[in-house]
Amino acid sequence: MALVDLCRFLAPRRPQNVRQILDAFYLQDDGVTKAELMRQTGLKQRTLEYYITKLRRWKIIRTSRRHSPARYFLEPKSFHVRLDSMLVDPLRYFTIKLWQSGERAEAVA
Repeated sequence: MALVDLCRFLAPRRPQNVRQILDAFYLQDDGVTKAELMRQTGLKQRTLEYYITKLRRWKIIRTSRRHSPARYFLEPKSFHVRLDSMLVDPLRYFTIKLWQSGERAEAVA
């Protein structure tokens, strides 16, 4: 799934806001604080908190509070797994796999 599709999925009305937040994580291995996100995106605090909540709900970002201000980190692997399980019909996926495996078995025999 492309980054644009991800942004449209999370915020269909304002995907550019989510894109700004995700872009703020670019090359930030030590995470970012809420103040840094506000400065880089130009969003108001309440708006930023709304999108952070959406991103945390879908497990795209995680929070670490070991330091005095909370730091946010991207979690791309967990989102990929969650998206596959939520948006792909499991029964359809299962039947496709069975069909493909049956086709291979006939070809080998």
